[in-house]
Amino acid sequence: MAKRKQHSAASQFTSQAFTDVLKDAGARISMDGKGRWLDNVFIERLWRSLKHECVYLNAFETGSQARQDIGERVFFLQQ
Repeated sequence: MAKRKQHSAASQFTSQAFTDVLKDAGARISMDGKGRWLDNVFIERLWRSLKHECVYLNAFETGSQARQDIGERVFFLQQ
C-alpha cells in the first residue's frame, strides 16, 4: 500500500517555487521559513472571532447587508 504524505492545506504557499516568485518581486515574506504557528495566529484569531461573533449569528438578507455588517465588525475588532 502506498504511503500518503500529510501536508498543510496551505503548503503550496510555502513551497520554494512560490516563495521564490515573491522574493523575485521584492515582496517581504512574514513567515520565518519554518511554518511556525505563530506566523499566522493573529489573523486566524481575527477570522475566528469574525465568524463566531458576526457571520454565524446572522442570517443576512443580501450580500450588501453582509458586507456592511461584517465591515462594521472588522472595524470594531480593530479598535
